[in-house]
Amino acid sequence: MTEYVMLHLGGSKYRAKCFDDESEAEEEAEEEAEEIPAEKEADDEPSKKRGKRTTPSVTTITVDERTTNDGESAANGVSLRVEERFEWDGRLHPPAAADVDDVADVSSRFVPWWTDVDVRDARAIGRWGEAFVYQYLLSTFPARENYSVEWLNAEAETNSFYDIKVTNVSTGHVTFVEVKSTRFDDKNAFAISPWEWDFATKPSVDYHIYRVFAAGDKSRVRVTVVRDPAKLVREHKVGMALVI
Repeated sequence: MTEYVMLHLGGSKYRAKCFDDESEAEEEAEEEAEEIPAEKEADDEPSKKRGKRTTPSVTTITVDERTTNDGESAANGVSLRVEERFEWDGRLHPPAAADVDDVADVSSRFVPWWTDVDVRDARAIGRWGEAFVYQYLLSTFPARENYSVEWLNAEAETNSFYDIKVTNVSTGHVTFVEVKSTRFDDKNAFAISPWEWDFATKPSVDYHIYRVFAAGDKSRVRVTVVRDPAKLVREHKVGMALVI
């Protein structure tokens, strides 16, 4: 009863003192709450070493603050929308038993063909990688051994589910090759369209992905071949990811 009387009749100084006491209590509670993430961060440190979260997060906070008629902010008129996203740079930790083949010394075999490329142009990098793999396949599966190698995008982009088709003329067997190129030498993750993946998972399709690293650099370029990626995913020998 005394508290009620003092709040309503005790004047502004008493009310201000009460609110100051409340704010101090809130600040103490906030300080205690801030100590908890610090402990959790220490617990998560081994996870960071294992590479579960290797990229910085980007947090967007939108504040919608309504005001009253007298121009003051309404205490219940502030709403926060926090959207946390993680920057993805195309580098992920592969499964321990990743089953891929590295093609060695690819550049030395095609020096006469070699063309320069503007590494700042992603589209040019992609086309250069296709041309590079096409030259490699022409050498690996020569026509004299009854192989036919066809680069679908030689003249213009066809938007097909694959870039190159290798046909064994004797048996009629066809291998479909999709080329994924990067100017970096350690970006082991790349995008693949739903239509490409649907085609790759068909039982009768022999689908290979050729990943070209360090495209345009004679001293560092290398090619990694993933044969039957759908099968390797099912066997947990290569990984898949969703990026949002």
